[in-house]
Amino acid sequence: MRDYEMMVVLLPTLEEDDLPPALEEVANSVARAGGEVAPPNITVPWGRRRLAYPIDDHREGFYALYTFELDPSRLPLVDRDLKLNETVLRYLLLRTDGVEEAPVNLEEEPTPTEAPALNGQTPEDGADAPAADAAIETEASAEAPDANAQTDDVEAVAEPAPDENGAPDDEER
Repeated sequence: MRDYEMMVVLLPTLEEDDLPPALEEVANSVARAGGEVAPPNITVPWGRRRLAYPIDDHREGFYALYTFELDPSRLPLVDRDLKLNETVLRYLLLRTDGVEEAPVNLEEEPTPTEAPALNGQTPEDGADAPAADAAIETEASAEAPDANAQTDDVEAVAEPAPDENGAPDDEER
């Protein structure tokens, strides 16, 4: 059994009376697959919210967050049920076991992340971002083959010799 988190966006056209059965149906999809579901989180900041982009001509959706335990081999059953559920606009399923959240201390100042040294320079040595970008481009261009260089396996194509006016001498003038 693994721990999962699932965000579900339901139709915004659901009436207040139809919302609890719709939420229960999503939880039942997980339970039918053999999962242990905690009650969904529909409190703030979830609930009815504006979507980032329209989905099936809907600009809003009702968000609910579920946490549950389930055998990974049973996930396709949950996926199938959610795709067939007409009240579900979108859902996202994430595995949460093995992911440890670092404690956040709001009183401490964040430490700057150190960039890798380029050409022997470190950020403390005064290397600035444009110089670092130029070094990366230089290294990349040194490794890439020259597009104009001729290789042994490509035949050279002879161009017509220019005439006295500098224009190519073509027979089809």
